[in-house]
Amino acid sequence: MKKIIVILIVLTMLETIFIYYYTNSCNEKELWQSTISNYIKDELWNDLNSYDAGHTLLVPMFYAFYEDDNDKKNEFHDLFNRYADYLKDINYEYDFWDLNHMQFNFLASNYINLCVQYNETSRIPNELLDYLYDESFFYCQLARKKYKIEEKTNYNVLVAIERDFGLEKPIADLYQFQCMIILNLKQFSDCGCYELSEEREKIANNIIELLYTIYTDRVYFTNGNKWLMSVGAFDDNEDYAYMSYDSIEENIYPSVQESTTWDTSHFARVPIFLRIMKRANIENQERVEYYDRRITGLKEQFLENVIVLPDKENEYYRTTNYMDGRNGLYRYNYKTQKDTAYLPYQLSGTLCLGWWCFLGDELNQTYKKIYETFPLNDKALEIYVGPNTTRQRNFYVEWPNYFENGFAELNCLLASKIEIDNLF
Repeated sequence: MKKIIVILIVLTMLETIFIYYYTNSCNEKELWQSTISNYIKDELWNDLNSYDAGHTLLVPMFYAFYEDDNDKKNEFHDLFNRYADYLKDINYEYDFWDLNHMQFNFLASNYINLCVQYNETSRIPNELLDYLYDESFFYCQLARKKYKIEEKTNYNVLVAIERDFGLEKPIADLYQFQCMIILNLKQFSDCGCYELSEEREKIANNIIELLYTIYTDRVYFTNGNKWLMSVGAFDDNEDYAYMSYDSIEENIYPSVQESTTWDTSHFARVPIFLRIMKRANIENQERVEYYDRRITGLKEQFLENVIVLPDKENEYYRTTNYMDGRNGLYRYNYKTQKDTAYLPYQLSGTLCLGWWCFLGDELNQTYKKIYETFPLNDKALEIYVGPNTTRQRNFYVEWPNYFENGFAELNCLLASKIEIDNLF
């Protein structure tokens, strides 16, 4: 009798596992075809699309290569081939290397290294390589190699980073993306695929050292491995001026805050930054271990102090607005949202981009549970969308559509499946 009961239990468990993976597999295919397969056909490098494409396609691209899925990979090969064709006929100007476009080019730089990992370097267009190398190093005060344009003497990313670091200001996301692109390109060159000049090699090595200095000097440990970054650096930042309030009241006044740290939306990029910095120091075991500890510590900080689990009143996952667990107003009266602000938890929408999965391990399970909360109810949508941007966006990724059309659901599902340690 006991044997029969045990057999029945085992069969039930196997049936549950089968149903889960079969359902997920079917759902993944349908969601991918209805969102990414359509969205990726657009000119995602243009002014309208570049910012969002750099965010929404990062996890799907890593997943496509991680699964070694030729159909999915080919969609990205096609995207970057079309981008390369576009690059053949443009004159590169600084306006095209702003934060919005830099995020798309960050996506492209990760694509290049994924092609190396999966022995598909022949699929990388030369025009894309020439463009990324010339533009990224050009903004570290070097002349463009291919396009014979002199350097801009009034702009230098490394000088800007050193200036802000010396003033104890947070290092802007624009500059960090710039650095990560160069580290990705150096990784590609270290594989013998694209020769770096001695001058460019020096720039890349300077970035490695500068970032290590920043991510040691500006890291503040809170409890065990847990840490925060740039504590106090935002105290007089106007985006934080109302963070002591948790609602928009009739008479609220700005004030200088104390011991501020990064908001959770911008800091969601740091997990993959840490992975890239770790890889850039792969020959230095001490630094590899250091970045591993930073990854572990950030994971603990996120899981214990930032992410908020569902409860009876809120059947969805949320994040606090700030990395230290504080949850007051963010960006009250911001230029694109007059008389409004991000209320408590209203930076939670970036959770559904999937970027926190680059912390690995437990985040796979977290994203599996987030995926299971779809479709989202009205209360979740209100929190995730917040004071929606006035910026024009592509139909597939505009909010709230992104959370309702299957795109966010798919990103959470894919984020639950990628074993990041196998990719970095």
